[in-house]
Amino acid sequence: MKLIEATREFQIRYYRWAKSEFETEINNAFPNLRTFRNGPIWEAFQFLQQLNKNEQLTLAHSLLKRFHSDAIKLLGEGCSDEEKCWLNKFDKTRAQFNESALNVASIQKIKYASKSKLRKAMGATFAKVYRERCVNMQIGKDWDPWFEMKIAGWIVTTRFTFGRHESMINYYHSIESEAKIPNLEFPPEFWMPAMRLEHLMSFASWLGICGQTQWMHLAGGDVDEACEAVIKFCGQFFEAVPGLLKGLEFESITEGVIAGAQS
Repeated sequence: MKLIEATREFQIRYYRWAKSEFETEINNAFPNLRTFRNGPIWEAFQFLQQLNKNEQLTLAHSLLKRFHSDAIKLLGEGCSDEEKCWLNKFDKTRAQFNESALNVASIQKIKYASKSKLRKAMGATFAKVYRERCVNMQIGKDWDPWFEMKIAGWIVTTRFTFGRHESMINYYHSIESEAKIPNLEFPPEFWMPAMRLEHLMSFASWLGICGQTQWMHLAGGDVDEACEAVIKFCGQFFEAVPGLLKGLEFESITEGVIAGAQS
C-alpha cells in the first residue's frame, strides 16, 4: 500500500469516527464540552445549548465537514445550504464571545499557575498513567514534554505546550514513522519523521470546533482537574487508534518512505 493510499483511508476513518463522537456528545447532553470554563470549546457549548437537537446535529456536521475537508472531498460530500447557514451563525457568535472574553480578562486580577508548574504537573500525570505503554518519553526542564507509543508499527506521539505568557495547557497527537530524517544540527530526538499519517489531532480538532484543545487561564486549584481532563481525552483517542489503523499497519506501506531515513 502506498503512503498516500493509507493517508486517504485514515482520513476517511478519522472523519467517520469523529462524526460518531460528536453525535454521541450531543445525544448525551455534552458531557465533555460542558467541562470547559472558557475558550473556544466553552464558546461552542454556549452556542449549542441555544439550539434544538436537530439544529445541534446540523451545526456539528458542518463543523466536521469544514475541518475534515480532505475526507469530505474523498467521499464526495459537501455542506448543505442549511449547514452553511448555521456555520456562519456560529462563527459570528464566536467573534462576539472572543471580544467579551478579552474585556473580562483585562479587568480580572487572578494569580494563574506558572508555565513551569503546568509543565511539571502535566508531564508527571501523563507519565503516571501511560508510562508502561510508552517506548520513549521526553520530560525535561528546557522543553515541553512529549511521549511516544508504538501502535500498529506507527509511533503515536502526544505532545504538550503551555503558552509563553498565558496559563494554558494544550495537547495534540501525531501518527508518524519510527524512522527519522537525519538533521545533524539537532539531537536525534528532535529529527522530523520520515513519514506522517496524521498530525495535530485532539478533542477540539477532531470535532471541528477549533484547531487546538486548550485549558486556559488556569489558577493553581484548576491544574489537577485540567490534567485529568487531558488524560481522559487522550484515553478516548488511544482506545480508537487500533481500529483506525487496522489494515494500515506501518509494515504494509510499500511506497512513500523517504530515502536516507533512519530509525
